[in-house]
Amino acid sequence: MVDRIPSKSLQTITTFLTYLEAANRNPETPPQFWTQLQNFLQELQPVEDSQPRLASFIKNWCSQHEITLDDNAYPEIRASVIGNQQQSQPDNPNLAQLPEGDKPILTQNKALITRQVEQTLDKNANES
Repeated sequence: MVDRIPSKSLQTITTFLTYLEAANRNPETPPQFWTQLQNFLQELQPVEDSQPRLASFIKNWCSQHEITLDDNAYPEIRASVIGNQQQSQPDNPNLAQLPEGDKPILTQNKALITRQVEQTLDKNANES
């Protein structure tokens, strides 16, 4: 079976999660970013749980907060983010399950994004 190419929506979501991890690792991330990220969670709640809608929301939110998402930035962090998503996928009942024999691809949804944002906020709060 040929690997599936991630959709633009999936790339946007993964790039956003990569950006979050990079911000968390950067001690010079401005404090207002963490406040904005808390608001992100509230604004995310009414968004439909589909990749295109979530990606659109992320793009708009980043644009409003003057955050540029670059698919090529932070390659080491991106590999780690993708690896963490693949490890957590089978244990999450909110994520789509593939039929036996299908090769898994990353599935993004609101629960995963919410969990990643909450973990990033928790890490930052503990390190502050």
